[in-house]
Amino acid sequence: MTKQAPTPQLLALVHLFYPAVEQLGQFAPLAASDMPELPRRLLAHQQHMTVTVEAWQGVSVQVDVLARHETATHYARKILLRRSDSLQVVQFGIMRVNLPLLSSPVRAAIQEAAAPLGRVLLQHGVLTQVELYDLWRILPAAELAGWLGAATGEPLFGRTAGIDCDGARAVELLEIVASTPSAPPP
Repeated sequence: MTKQAPTPQLLALVHLFYPAVEQLGQFAPLAASDMPELPRRLLAHQQHMTVTVEAWQGVSVQVDVLARHETATHYARKILLRRSDSLQVVQFGIMRVNLPLLSSPVRAAIQEAAAPLGRVLLQHGVLTQVELYDLWRILPAAELAGWLGAATGEPLFGRTAGIDCDGARAVELLEIVASTPSAPPP
């Protein structure tokens, strides 16, 4: 994999939970046209990943919060999305929310962590626009590979993105999909 410096968006998100990016994996940016078909369909778009992953899996997903980081103005979490029927992990993610840009009920629902972020935003009628920053090919470190079912040396694919909520950039995301589909692609 070609060694390139991670983007500021990727670094900011990863450093919330890992001192070094390499503790999560080795990231290389790539174009959508260079991705295999399934990861491209799952990641190369400007939609909520909750909606995309649930369409891919054919079942709702639930959030499993691995770690949280909170300040007076920001809430971040490291998560797994799991199929609601089998609890199989289908996505790893890191999200950071600028809390003052959201209403109190939306902030409370996000911090409660009972539902994936996309579902919370949609259920509360928040007008959103997703902006895809970058697509990534990732050689995962052991922890990430284990969560997402990747064999040693098997690449995973992910993206960094931002979400404008009611016209303001309120959310930044790192989303990495599991290596093996358990349902037909959307």
